[in-house]
Amino acid sequence: MSQVSIVVVDDNRAFRETVKATIAKENDMKVVGEAADGEEALKIIDYVKPDVVLLDLVMPKLDGIGVMEQLYGKRSRSGGK
Repeated sequence: MSQVSIVVVDDNRAFRETVKATIAKENDMKVVGEAADGEEALKIIDYVKPDVVLLDLVMPKLDGIGVMEQLYGKRSRSGGK
């Protein structure tokens, strides 16, 4: 069975650590990246191409909505890939 790859994005380090520790207990999920702001998130998401992104909405530099808009825009321009 393959693991679901997850990127955790939140500006609160303690929250990220809690989420990572919780996911680490699951056999079918794996955290493959984390970010503290939206700009960093976009770079990591583009590099690791996770199955799931746990995304905070209120963050510095670029908020969660901005991240989703940019990801959706990239997806639309690439034909859904």
